[in-house]
Amino acid sequence: MPDDNIKAVLKRAAADPSFMQALVDNREAALRDVPLEPHEKQMLLAVPEEQLRKMIAASGKSPPRVSRIIELGCATALVAAALAVAIPTQLRGISPDVREESTASKAMRAIATAEARYKTEYGRYGSLEDLRKHQLEWPDHPSIEKYVFEITASADTFAATARHKERPQTRKAFVIGPDGVLKELPRE
Repeated sequence: MPDDNIKAVLKRAAADPSFMQALVDNREAALRDVPLEPHEKQMLLAVPEEQLRKMIAASGKSPPRVSRIIELGCATALVAAALAVAIPTQLRGISPDVREESTASKAMRAIATAEARYKTEYGRYGSLEDLRKHQLEWPDHPSIEKYVFEITASADTFAATARHKERPQTRKAFVIGPDGVLKELPRE
């Protein structure tokens, strides 16, 4: 569940159009004097603008669906912030093959998070194109380009796969579904 401080910021923005505009225009400045824990501030700073607007709009409505949208938005922001820090620092000094596999597995987890958010908002799971249109937080690392990502989705389930483009016989391939469990696929 998102922290009460975050809920208070979102409710304030829903009730005060000038504060909402300040958040959109310069989030850092708008949050400067707001009593937030460091992780709460980081979560609000990491949310893409379109998603922030949806979270603000949802906070002015009645629960329980709204609460779930806010929770998923905060969770996505936290994952994005963690990926932004974790990928560059964790991947230094390791082999390119391991780096590629690690980045692909992080992307698969980002897809599972985005699918959960998409299902909550649209009542079905989305294609990779749907997720990218709706602010999928994608790891920004050159090794991500070494993998082909595919999603097969329906209203009730999805399966996302990642396979190495150049060396599918020797590099790890992954699959993830609605349960969020990342599994290794057999190599081709």
